Amino acid sequence: MNQQNFDIEKELKNQRDRKGTGCDDIDWELVQVDTLYASSKFDLCEWWLNVGQEKHSLVFLVVPSIVSLPAANAFQERVFSACTHFDDPLRQRLKEARFEMAVLLSINQSLLSDTVPTEDEAKKIVEDIVAKFDADSELEECLDLFRE
Repeated sequence: MNQQNFDIEKELKNQRDRKGTGCDDIDWELVQVDTLYASSKFDLCEWWLNVGQEKHSLVFLVVPSIVSLPAANAFQERVFSACTHFDDPLRQRLKEARFEMAVLLSINQSLLSDTVPTEDEAKKIVEDIVAKFDADSELEECLDLFRE
């Protein structure tokens, strides 16, 4: 069996040459000892497209489906939690489009702050969005125009 070694420093320099970007922003000492740092500077998709596809043609057939998998599903879990906050016995008759828009607004509001809200903060965000929806009669008109 042919043993191949992956020299991250060599591959990173070659990749930067292919992309036409310099290596000035790279701390080479960290590249050798910190895998997370090295991977943050290395473009995996570019490497598979330009180098790996030729060197490892059989493996390349499954690489796109593996590389596209999310590292975690925390974001989807947060969206699901926001949905459960909106779903209470008093709001069972909420129209689907209005429900979806309220959930998206609450999720996007937390994303804009660039923090992960606690359970209590998430409930407060949902309550604020619900209050805005209940107070805003123009919103229903906008939704009707969107549906048309």
